[in-house]
Amino acid sequence: MKYSIKERLLTETVDHIGEHPFFEALRNYVDYASADSWQGIIKTHHPDGCSTEAFIAINDEDDKGGIWIDKLEVVNTQTRKLDPECFRKGYAKQMLQALTRAADETGTPLSLIAAFEPYLGRRYPDLDLPDKDELAQLYSQYGFVETSRNYAQVHMYRSPVA
Repeated sequence: MKYSIKERLLTETVDHIGEHPFFEALRNYVDYASADSWQGIIKTHHPDGCSTEAFIAINDEDDKGGIWIDKLEVVNTQTRKLDPECFRKGYAKQMLQALTRAADETGTPLSLIAAFEPYLGRRYPDLDLPDKDELAQLYSQYGFVETSRNYAQVHMYRSPVA
């Protein structure tokens, strides 16, 4: 009964991500969180001049009050551009831990597409960016499961862990 009321409240009344219980819980795990209507940005700053940024939104295709993770990237804090000096240090994993902890605390399902933005490959041709399968493998370590795929991307979903 308690969870059905919670689900009903989430799906019927939360139309601003800043009011979503997930976003409130997430604030405990990141350095910066800003919401604008149905979407938000969260950031964690690291001492070496790198930041992890995630862009999230209310998932209007999920009738359980889910959140869509639109983009997750590790960038140079000053330039906000991809920087190989910031890669392979576990920063994306730290953000995934924050996202999944907040999701589990609030019973929020998460969705994402495992793929890097195509323009990034053109903009940074010398960077070794992970492909869709490498990203899907990473996300699966945090409870995401594949729901569909095509030649360029893998759609994934994560149910909250009780």
